[in-house]
Amino acid sequence: SLIRHVNPETLAVYLMAEMVPCVSESAQWISTLKQHSLLMLMIRSLDEHLKMGTDEEFVEAILSFFLAASAANSGAAKALLVNGIAQAMSASLCKALDVMLCAGVQQSRQASEWGRIWQLALKLSATLLSTLGHAYVQFALDFVSVYDGRLLKALDVLHCVHDLGSLSETRAVCHFIFQLSRYKSQWQFALPAQHRDLLRAVVQLSGSCVAVLSKRATLKRAVKTMYASGLLPPEQGPPGDKKASKVVIMATGGMECEDDDAWVTTTAAYQELLNGLLSILTLCLATLKHYSPCLEDLLMDGKVDLAEYPPLYALSLIPPSVDYTTPSSLATLTLCLSTGLAIIKMDPGSKVGTPSKSPIKSPPPASSRDLASVQKRAEVLCLLEHAIIVLLSQATRYLVDPSVDPHAKQILKKELANELEHFCQELILSLTRKAGVPSPGGSNILKTPSAGSLHESRSGALLAEQRIFKLAELFAKQFLK
Repeated sequence: SLIRHVNPETLAVYLMAEMVPCVSESAQWISTLKQHSLLMLMIRSLDEHLKMGTDEEFVEAILSFFLAASAANSGAAKALLVNGIAQAMSASLCKALDVMLCAGVQQSRQASEWGRIWQLALKLSATLLSTLGHAYVQFALDFVSVYDGRLLKALDVLHCVHDLGSLSETRAVCHFIFQLSRYKSQWQFALPAQHRDLLRAVVQLSGSCVAVLSKRATLKRAVKTMYASGLLPPEQGPPGDKKASKVVIMATGGMECEDDDAWVTTTAAYQELLNGLLSILTLCLATLKHYSPCLEDLLMDGKVDLAEYPPLYALSLIPPSVDYTTPSSLATLTLCLSTGLAIIKMDPGSKVGTPSKSPIKSPPPASSRDLASVQKRAEVLCLLEHAIIVLLSQATRYLVDPSVDPHAKQILKKELANELEHFCQELILSLTRKAGVPSPGGSNILKTPSAGSLHESRSGALLAEQRIFKLAELFAKQFLK
């Protein structure tokens, strides 16, 4: 019944998008598309629909196909650029979004569809920038100049933490900014004001994400609010009418009669919110790495170009806040390290017993839950690696700056030494447990499950842990002596 309500043209474009990853000879089908001028015709059709603000489903289908094609083949990305996709996503889409913004207040379904179109445009811009590099930088800068206000709004964590749709938008914006930050010199020269504002927003967003992730109660309240506001389906709510009424009372500011929120952490919304914030925070820190001194060079000669790398985080140890009342400081990054370790510990799949107490004679089959746990662990380790690189780079920038008070430098060294010592101890404990190293009293060794993907993921995670530990150890020897 759903298919009968969709135009055949829309279904055909969606089918093409689904077929893209399955085609082995990508160069051949790109040649076919060019021969029949299909890309040019689709871009013209996209531009016309955007200017008129009509047929959202067809627009979404075209952008989905363009995203799949540009990600699969650089030739497709070049063909899209030559045929004017950048202009369609700037002027025409901007006009459509402005018109639909007013209509969306009364037509929530249409507003949601145009929201998905906006996110597809963000993802397509990021993919084209990643694939085409310098050839697309100027078009990406034009995109920023057109949508700077919308981009800044999406980077407000208070805007997205109570709405999973807005969370997805924030993640898409962060990915686009990450790709563009690789060309920071051109960006800063062409659009200095937008560059400054967006960079400041990314720093603030990193602090707010850490503040939310470090307090699970904030995540739980967000899920309860979404449920009480009708943003979540009934099956993601608490079991029983009695608990449901308590959720409404808690979400509306009433007195809590009982703290019964164990159901929250089992919902898909809670996991999506947690994973979304982790992904956003990782993208923020990956972006800020481009604005921090190269840690490898620092460990070799200890020299920093202070003019090229102004400080991103304040020289303070005050924890970050969600509502931006506290400026992001180095404490944001140290708290990020402890929060990441806490997430790894709380993951049920990461709690491995000591070999002496739970010997395994034969490796158990790898389940989807095992793979998901290992994948999440790898994602958190990626976050930790970005966090410690940015922390050490920013700290070194203060330590070598002659204008910083020597007493403040000594306090910073002391606090960093304490934080890194605790972090490395926890990391070593995690490393030995996951590697299956027996405890001092044990005689058996845990064997790694035989599933190839699980083994590779765990091996990669161990390498990431070792790399993080090595960075912290080298920094401590050179700068915290």
